[in-house]
Amino acid sequence: MFENGPAAIETRPMSEQRIQFQNRVDALVKQVKGWVEPHGWATKEYPKKMRDVDQQVFEVLALYLQKGPIRVLLDPVAYDVPGAEGVVDLYLMPTL
Repeated sequence: MFENGPAAIETRPMSEQRIQFQNRVDALVKQVKGWVEPHGWATKEYPKKMRDVDQQVFEVLALYLQKGPIRVLLDPVAYDVPGAEGVVDLYLMPTL
C-alpha cells in the first residue's frame, strides 16, 4: 500500500456493476429533468456518496426537484440488488 510513500497509494478498479449503475442513474436523472423542467419544476443535481462491498466510497448523482411547496427527491440506493439492476427511490419530501 505505502511502498514508496503516500503517493504510491493502491487504487482498486471500479466494478463493472457499479459503473453500469452510475451510468444508468446519470441517464435516469437526465430523463427525469427532461420530463419536469418544461413544466416549471426547478431541479438540482448533487453528488451522493455511497459505499460499495469493498468499502470504497464512490459518488452517484441524486436529483432534487421542486415546484412551489412540492419537493421530490430521486435518491439512488443500491446497485447490488438481487433480481434488479439497481434501486433508486423517488419520494415526496414532507413540507413544514
